[in-house]
Amino acid sequence: MCRGDDVVFTTHNSPVRDSSISVLLNKLLEAFCPDEATYLLTATLDERRYRAMMQDGIEEIDLDVGGYRSTLEYLSNQGQIPNAGLFSMLKSLVSDDATPEELEAAERIMGRLTLRPGRAWDQPQVRELMLEMAEEVLDEGHDEGFAIVTKSGVRITRDSVRVRDDFRVDGNRRVIDTVQVRTALSDAFDHFDELGIFER
Repeated sequence: MCRGDDVVFTTHNSPVRDSSISVLLNKLLEAFCPDEATYLLTATLDERRYRAMMQDGIEEIDLDVGGYRSTLEYLSNQGQIPNAGLFSMLKSLVSDDATPEELEAAERIMGRLTLRPGRAWDQPQVRELMLEMAEEVLDEGHDEGFAIVTKSGVRITRDSVRVRDDFRVDGNRRVIDTVQVRTALSDAFDHFDELGIFER
């Protein structure tokens, strides 16, 4: 669905890259609107808008902590690594110093840390803490990468900001109800418009 410079698309059962959608869009324009121009989909990011949307609630903060060894070293070192940020809260997870053997084994383990508020996400103190942690990740950056997902469906990473809305329609892996898809896509478009993520 297109309106002005905004495009909302849906995929069936598997993700599709923006570049593939750009190719499809240009083929459709070439077939139905003989124009020499080629269009490229790019996201215009309004940092103030997505930071405001974070205040509606954080679904999760996913930290790619990379090699687990660095995390173990930090935790067993009483949190003395400068600029460690959120890991200062995890110190209590390791009570003894890690042995050289444990550190060597940890080099072969990749770790991810996902913070979720659970059912208590709407409690004021929980919302505030999750928002503070998300803002800290954004402001300080996280060398190994991160993803912040808001309750409204916005996914923020170091490289991009995306918004999605999942829906179900009748059908199977090969054939789906196109009327339901059209209705759901229109509803998603309206929802994104209400969130204020389209250019005005």
